[in-house]
Amino acid sequence: MDDEPVFTEVIVDYLNGVGFNAVGAASGVELHQVLLNIRADLVILDVVLNGENGIDLARQIARHGTIGIVMLTDKRTDDIDHVTGLLSGADAYLSKRTDLRVIEASIRSVLRRIASRSAPLIPMFGPGQRPSAPVVWRLDPLRWTLLGPCGHPVSLTATEVTVLEVLIDAAGRPIDRSTLLKALSKPDTEFNRRNLETMLRRLRRKVKQSIGSDLPIKTVYGNGFAFAESSLVGSAGVF
Repeated sequence: MDDEPVFTEVIVDYLNGVGFNAVGAASGVELHQVLLNIRADLVILDVVLNGENGIDLARQIARHGTIGIVMLTDKRTDDIDHVTGLLSGADAYLSKRTDLRVIEASIRSVLRRIASRSAPLIPMFGPGQRPSAPVVWRLDPLRWTLLGPCGHPVSLTATEVTVLEVLIDAAGRPIDRSTLLKALSKPDTEFNRRNLETMLRRLRRKVKQSIGSDLPIKTVYGNGFAFAESSLVGSAGVF
């Protein structure tokens, strides 16, 4: 939902083009009417609306507990805005300047996370079948924590959560620096690339000092970074 018709149209058209069944709403009243008439899996909300507050709408929607919420904002995100959005019940918080492909990836990640809340953590296997590897790292984006193989949590910043979520969702595939910067709503500049690498070095050091395990983020020469061990994203309540 967004009070800018052109932006709403762009988002709706893009999502319908990549396989979603998306509809737009221009106000809170219109959104509630839509939710009464269709079963929605996820809602995209603008933080600032004419005469309405997207944060308050997110809180109302979050009471249902089964609808994913992605919040978008016009202004550059900072940790305070990010915290406010997530505490309202949002599952993801992005800038409107974020690339549509990153918004799509965030939506798919949220939908997988919602599905995991009501599904068994470990799938059932047929006779003679075994999972390829046990899950040893677990990221909880709502609580901003990472659980290592020992089961002890490491507290994360908003930036660390976003980067880890993108890497873990890639299931071992390398993610280039440009994609990670897009997820952070930052331009792909040499300065921001150096800051990204500095952040990852500090994160590795923090994890090692906190739980004694090496964070398995590997640098893939010419291709960016990859999370090299079995992992998942989800609420700590399903672990």
